[in-house]
Amino acid sequence: MMQFSKLPDPSLFEKKGLESEIPNSVIYESSELPYHYPNHPTPYLFLANFKNSGNYRVNNRPISANHHFYYFLNEGDGLEIDFRRNKGFETLIVLFNNQFIKEVFNYRGQNLDSLLANNDKSNLRDLQLPSIPFTYTKKVFECVEAIRKDAISGIGGSDNLFLELLDELLTSANDLSGGIEKINAKKKSTREELYRRVLIARMYMEDNLSSPLSIEHIAKEACLNKFHFLKSFKEMYGTTPYQHLTKLRMERSEILLKSGKFTVKEVCWMIGFESQGSFTNLFKRYYGRLPSQLSDSDNMRRMIFQS
Repeated sequence: MMQFSKLPDPSLFEKKGLESEIPNSVIYESSELPYHYPNHPTPYLFLANFKNSGNYRVNNRPISANHHFYYFLNEGDGLEIDFRRNKGFETLIVLFNNQFIKEVFNYRGQNLDSLLANNDKSNLRDLQLPSIPFTYTKKVFECVEAIRKDAISGIGGSDNLFLELLDELLTSANDLSGGIEKINAKKKSTREELYRRVLIARMYMEDNLSSPLSIEHIAKEACLNKFHFLKSFKEMYGTTPYQHLTKLRMERSEILLKSGKFTVKEVCWMIGFESQGSFTNLFKRYYGRLPSQLSDSDNMRRMIFQS
């Protein structure tokens, strides 16, 4: 069974060794008050945040968890939780029992060769996931929501949720390892850092489609030189940032037009186009018809069904 608790009292902080034999546990808290817990060594854990942007330091490197990203920390990683500047937070931390995580790793061992430091699956400390932000899959989101609801209600949950979460997390890590290896850098740590920065830039694009984004602006968000950003993005995703941004805008425009709630002009501005003519021409190239035709046909369909 899961064990639930609140974030620990910072005044009781005492830096001590790892607690390898902790049961599978959940720490959950939603608060409007500032909170800070000093750097401390962790067991294997899942880290998520749902309100504002959760600020943490992992191995003395600042990271941010939000509705896009979660993190998985390996045993022995240093974690500092810092919500002193936030206007409220809602954080969820899943702590994994060593024996439990070892059994799951070994159960999936044949699919995790690329994630293992060596082939000795009996040595848990050789099992290290990359220190990168992970984007939510549907399955991870469903598991996290179930765990969060149990934590809010105080109902004890089943270790089966932990198994589903960890299994899906490992699948995501295995899938991402290929993308990370595509980045042309010698050091593993450099590849992971470039992956992290480019992923942050990609999420920034998704959150700011209505803004007139330039490649220079996006690269700055990723703290990368423009040309390094272009090169790394193409290596990771097989397309340029501009092509990806255009694809996102076209997909968003189609959804908005099909909703029937907005005019073509309104949609044009909502996805960051300054010229309605440019938007119309690009939309026609993508979908083979004018945006007004899509909007009109969907409005007509709704009128027929409502009559």
